[in-house]
Amino acid sequence: MIILGIDPGTTAIGFAVLDCGPGKPVLLDAGLLDTALRPPERFLRTHDAIRTLISRWKPASVAVEKLFFEKNKKTAMAVAEARGIILLTAALQKTTLFEYTPLEVKKAVTGHGAADKMQVEKIVRLSISGAESLKARDDVFDAIAIAFTAHLLERFRPGHKL
Repeated sequence: MIILGIDPGTTAIGFAVLDCGPGKPVLLDAGLLDTALRPPERFLRTHDAIRTLISRWKPASVAVEKLFFEKNKKTAMAVAEARGIILLTAALQKTTLFEYTPLEVKKAVTGHGAADKMQVEKIVRLSISGAESLKARDDVFDAIAIAFTAHLLERFRPGHKL
């Protein structure tokens, strides 16, 4: 079962594709989508890139980080725009969509919501085949953690099929 995890950002979007079969999850693909453009080019690039990822990997679900309170209104607006495009693109591709706050991701991955980025990254490296020696930015590890959260939480919810 394939899960696409997405960490929306203002100039880059982290993504990760996990194969969550019966054994240890396997990282199939991960990286950054460069979105450091002006609208509407940023909107089109985001839509095209997400649509391409969904078409290529055919995930059973897409997991996206929810927007949390941001002090900088301009940054919050840009992230909200990216999220909207991502959510719409996933809906148009008819994929199951899950959203998680950073607190939910930290709690699911590490067991406590006060974990820092290094703790999340360490658990991701230990839990996901192919992530052990990955050299990537925080955005990518966040996307892996978001996909891993969907795997951990949704497989046990009644009525949900991943």
